[in-house]
Amino acid sequence: MSEKVPIKNRSEIVFIYDVRENNPNGDPLAENRPRIDEETKTCFVTDVRLKRTIRDYLQQHEGQVILIGDFEKDDGTIKMAKDRAEELGVIGAGKDGERVLLKQCIDARLFGCALPLGEGVRSLQITGPVQF
Repeated sequence: MSEKVPIKNRSEIVFIYDVRENNPNGDPLAENRPRIDEETKTCFVTDVRLKRTIRDYLQQHEGQVILIGDFEKDDGTIKMAKDRAEELGVIGAGKDGERVLLKQCIDARLFGCALPLGEGVRSLQITGPVQF
């Protein structure tokens, strides 16, 4: 059994944003109505929405390459994660696939990812330092 080592360098952040007369995180399963906490009756935003906000900012304003997004194929359909990994050179990199992915994609470095790579290829599972 391995010895538990305490985390020495721990940091925490508070991610705050304010919206008025807006729907910051509509629920697609409920006609895009705002997500409302049943007890407090206040609107809330999911961790997925926060990550999307950060990814969009990094891509649009900082020019960063991201892994997770709505990337379209030539026929207008959305690319699957496997297609995106192939496009970024992750699948052809063999054992270096994780290194190739982390070098290119800031969102994979920040949040981690679970990336299925297809039949007979081990999926990549990365835990990033930023967790909500």
